[in-house]
Amino acid sequence: MNQFFKEIWWVLRFLFYLLTTKPNKSATPDMEESVNDGHDINEMEDPDTDDLNDMEDPDTDPDTDDLDDMEEPVDENNEYNKMRNVVICLDNGHGEETPGKGSPWSIYKVPPEIPFKEYLYCREIVSRLAQVLHKEGYPIFIVTPELEDITLAERGRRINEIVADAKAKGMRTISISIHNNAAGDGHEWKKAYGWSVWTTRGKTTSDKLAQCLYDAAKDVLIPLGQKTRQDTTDGDADYESNFAMCRIPNCPAVLTENMFQDCIDEVKFLNTEEGKNAIVEIHRRGINKFIEMMGW
Repeated sequence: MNQFFKEIWWVLRFLFYLLTTKPNKSATPDMEESVNDGHDINEMEDPDTDDLNDMEDPDTDPDTDDLDDMEEPVDENNEYNKMRNVVICLDNGHGEETPGKGSPWSIYKVPPEIPFKEYLYCREIVSRLAQVLHKEGYPIFIVTPELEDITLAERGRRINEIVADAKAKGMRTISISIHNNAAGDGHEWKKAYGWSVWTTRGKTTSDKLAQCLYDAAKDVLIPLGQKTRQDTTDGDADYESNFAMCRIPNCPAVLTENMFQDCIDEVKFLNTEEGKNAIVEIHRRGINKFIEMMGW
């Protein structure tokens, strides 16, 4: 399994560098900086800058000099044969060793027997979404191809490295961190439900991305009998907090909570093919709506 995700990561990393070798001088990315209060201990850690010098893996940073001269086969059936001008960074939540991130059955064997592990589910969604977006012509960067948890500081560093590289080529970048929500610590099934999206506090371009994703979630989930959650206290649908994966990236960045892993009905839905397709479609539709709205 670990080898499978590494191979997927290599392919998508290759496609990103290959597709971004021709600069587009017509666009310059917007940079964002926001500071907020905390919410979730596991996601809210302040980045440890000491980790930044130790986290690079030479096996995950291919030499791009050899890639610049290679040609990508053209898919004649792809309506977006021309590369899109926005790099999509996809971050999947947590790792296999992160405690408390799964259904009560998977963590503590609390019946009913409904297995669910957040790190596996989010990696599957990111893999599926990356394939869909690539077919639509987007350069894709998977932030955390590893199965183990990667520090928030390192994940942010990886994203900002891509942001800087894309900016130098006249391209934009957005970042989406994909998670599942939880109302408890995994010791019991809970009643909380609904899809939601998070940004930093204050008005930024990230709020527009979040609203596009929320609108897509309503359009996709409600016809399937599922629910969404929103916080309209500041006039839009997103929740606001100090999540590191919304705060650190120098680009529009949001975190999506794709329903509750300790709600029986929602876990049953998420585990179905219909559920997985719905979560992918929410992100695909929201990303495209945002980019169209921004004129990118």
